[in-house]
Amino acid sequence: MAFGAAAVVGNVGGGRLSDALGTRRSLMAALVGLVLALATLPFSAPHVLTMFANLLLWSACGFCLGPIVQSGVVAAAEEVAPDAVATASGFNIATFNFGIATFSAIGGVLVAGPGILMTP
Repeated sequence: MAFGAAAVVGNVGGGRLSDALGTRRSLMAALVGLVLALATLPFSAPHVLTMFANLLLWSACGFCLGPIVQSGVVAAAEEVAPDAVATASGFNIATFNFGIATFSAIGGVLVAGPGILMTP
């Protein structure tokens, strides 16, 4: 439940961040937060509270990427190919879904084999 709530915060925050800072700066901020969450995973995993906080950061930063990238894709399409905005938007979402499916499968193999700490 908390992971989902943090994801909602990330989605809304990503859109607002993109509007306020632009695509590149907000994308960098989100990626820095995501890298910090993933880099501290081995250190926070043994402790329930730090792992919980880490998962909230991971969720918020990870789910804020979608709206940021989507606004950048739409802005670029409006500039380069105004008639293809819907197509560009659709390809962006399809790419996200392909990545989710592919890396969920890879993560499942890693968790089943060497364990959760081996997941990126």
